[in-house]
Amino acid sequence: MFRLDIEGRIVDANRKLLDMLDFDWSDLKGKGFNDITHPDDRWIASEVLNDLRSGKVDNAAYEKRFLTRGGRAVWAAVTASAITVGGDLKGVVVMVTNLSVRPTTDGVADKERDLLKAMLSVTPIIVFACDTDGLLILCEGEGMGSGPLELLGRPAWEVFEETDVVREHLQRGLAGESGEFVMRYEGVELSCHYRPIQSVEGVFLGVTGVAQDVSALTKVTDENSQMSASISTLSHELRNPINVILGFTELLVNGSYGPVTERQKPPLARISLGGRRLLSLVNDVLDLAKVKAGRMQLNEVDLEAGAVIHEATSEMSLSAETRGIHLAEVVGPPVNFRADARRVHQVLVNLLSNAIKFTAKGGTVQLAFDSDASGGPRITVSDTGCGLTHDELGQIFEEYGQVAAHRDVNPDGTGLGLPISRKLATLMGGTLTAESTIGVGSVFSLTLPATRTEAA
Repeated sequence: MFRLDIEGRIVDANRKLLDMLDFDWSDLKGKGFNDITHPDDRWIASEVLNDLRSGKVDNAAYEKRFLTRGGRAVWAAVTASAITVGGDLKGVVVMVTNLSVRPTTDGVADKERDLLKAMLSVTPIIVFACDTDGLLILCEGEGMGSGPLELLGRPAWEVFEETDVVREHLQRGLAGESGEFVMRYEGVELSCHYRPIQSVEGVFLGVTGVAQDVSALTKVTDENSQMSASISTLSHELRNPINVILGFTELLVNGSYGPVTERQKPPLARISLGGRRLLSLVNDVLDLAKVKAGRMQLNEVDLEAGAVIHEATSEMSLSAETRGIHLAEVVGPPVNFRADARRVHQVLVNLLSNAIKFTAKGGTVQLAFDSDASGGPRITVSDTGCGLTHDELGQIFEEYGQVAAHRDVNPDGTGLGLPISRKLATLMGGTLTAESTIGVGSVFSLTLPATRTEAA
């Protein structure tokens, strides 16, 4: 997958695309869509982008050849969908399937179809598709039993209840629209999302839909609410005793309960350090649970990038000094944006903490910023540390995905800091990416939008 801006430049891509085209993100970022397209197929990509920009279509499916960094052609199936906010095009998300690795034997294909059917049979959704006459050509899902084969060839509005509603929306889909409506199947209320099926030439061939049990959606919402309540309880029950330990330890160290001997100071310091680490772990676990439950609340305010990075470097300066690392702060022209100040600070402190841990004495960690194409800040944390391999870069944003343990570097931590930081960046409408070279160092880039809307 990758994402384009309205000019057709690549602004984001996942690891699978980079592997497929043999690109590093630093080389691919900012390239035009046609830069990675075979010359003979560039007209296809240009027409699709023009149709999406003009609003003629909101999605398109076709096949074309991509070019790898070495110039090799790779055939792929492409689905391009418009990203709109308030009716305005903000970009395009592109899904790519490498056709060179499609199953080549009927046996493999049959096994994959059987697996898909087995998955759909236990999932509370129905997946269907119909042709231009509204006749079902696909119908799979939980509760369908042996019925799907008998349903094929029948009009969808005869199979699903709310006949007039189903017919009206499927006709809209055949006219090129996407939408949502409520229907029923065997008495079960279903929320259905539909969109048209198009050929490479842009001809509408039918409509595809995914319908989910409304009661299942309600159940998920209820479970999320219960999880949120549990998280709040855990937050109090776990943090409170830790804060008590840390508070009384500080009182002991300060002599509030009498003089502390030299022999007593080291164990008190270890109690304090252990308590802070435990509190940090509890905070990470609870933050991760909040984000997963969709209950993380943002308190967005107006911020300036220079002030934000200065606050983060000030907090981490003592840690860097203790390890003999030069912590540099590079301030550029003012960049104003709107985000949750606490969460932005949390992400930057996480990045700085990691950079300091993985940088040897005498090295440098630098925090800098500029503005990206959208006018929002792009904040970078770079270091002269040990660096990460290509495989390790694919692990660092996974939960508990600690790396570098096989080298001399084995810092404390749980492997939650970076996954949480990326989730927070995404929650605030931004991105968090990483580039690294073994023996040279790493660069982490946090981008955030200049402004935020409810739709975004």
